[in-house]
Amino acid sequence: ADAAAVAALFWGDEEFNPDDDDADEDAPATRLLLDAVVTVVDARRVARSEGVVDADAALAALFWKQVAVADVILLNKADLVDPSPIARAQVTARVIAANPHAPRLWTERARGADVDDLAALLGARAWDRSRVAADAGIAA
Repeated sequence: ADAAAVAALFWGDEEFNPDDDDADEDAPATRLLLDAVVTVVDARRVARSEGVVDADAALAALFWKQVAVADVILLNKADLVDPSPIARAQVTARVIAANPHAPRLWTERARGADVDDLAALLGARAWDRSRVAADAGIAA
């Protein structure tokens, strides 16, 4: 899914818009918070292919847009990527090129020392719609 479009539903809908000074304190905006967009990346695919999904340009564009919008990036399937520092650096460089702002955490089966504690992912208040709008080319 297009994470930017899903997030835009929250800030584009008056009922959910926390910037509304006249918002009813019982409205969803006072109870909901888009904390962070966490994107899980198949690091093995990034390592094997320049375009991740070379056969389908539209799918590849959506993949890289998801990376660009992320507040946290899980580089998953680390166990299936060449463990050499050069191979890991190449994967990391491709992801950084799409999103230099988000922290990147290497995981195996979406688990790792940095993510086993959900506090590492949740409660960060990392979502910044103006950064995402600028980086991903969407309206703030």
